[in-house]
Amino acid sequence: MHCALLNIMKGLFKTWDGTKLNADISGKPGSPGSYLISKKAQKQLDKQLRFSRKNMPQRLTSCLPKYAHFRPFKSAEWQDFLETYGVSLMYGYLPPIVHANLCLLNEIWVTSTKASITAEDIELVRRKCQQFITTYQDIYYQGLKSRIQACTVNHHWLLHLADGLKINGPARYWWSYPLERFCHEVKVHARSKSEIGKSIANGLLRDEQISHLWLLGIDPTRLHPDAKDPTVYPQLGSRIRYPHENVKLTNDNRIKIAK
Repeated sequence: MHCALLNIMKGLFKTWDGTKLNADISGKPGSPGSYLISKKAQKQLDKQLRFSRKNMPQRLTSCLPKYAHFRPFKSAEWQDFLETYGVSLMYGYLPPIVHANLCLLNEIWVTSTKASITAEDIELVRRKCQQFITTYQDIYYQGLKSRIQACTVNHHWLLHLADGLKINGPARYWWSYPLERFCHEVKVHARSKSEIGKSIANGLLRDEQISHLWLLGIDPTRLHPDAKDPTVYPQLGSRIRYPHENVKLTNDNRIKIAK
């Protein structure tokens, strides 16, 4: 997740924006790359994103808020871009070789995060990672010292992805999403500065107890604070508890239904 989304994918955006490599910045040594996306093209991308957002089902993916405001994007937004619509969105805005390089990263991500993976898939990921790194270096590094910023440790880590898949299985079972979700749950309970460990432990225990109530079919929001016996849980009203009984409607309810 961190390697492909928050580092490589975000780094590509910064490179296309002209803010990552010194060789692409005006007045610096070297020549700007053909992959740079102009401000005019960025406005056109924002326009396409704005109109596409109306027709994109939310259950399918979420659309990027705005192309120019990509720096605070989180991993979920980068995943939607790389996995779902980024390849088609950037078609025509990037040179063919640059777009083909993005397609390789898309194929690597989709294959690595499948629910099940075969030995053929692992070898496919290995070949695609090698092709991606080779073409990436040809496009952005070009063997020039002034472009060494394009080569980061994350690109080296990508070459070890196939070995990780072979040992641990599909990436969806060992990526950082569950760990970061747990870290977020822990962070909100760190209220006490003097007893931070106790406050976290008490908060997590309370959340677990509430989760068990939901599993028992009990709505914790209906627990009365003055209940004497905490083991006696509140029961639903008769109209909800026994829906088969005939419930007489009041005149107000009849008027509301008629409207």
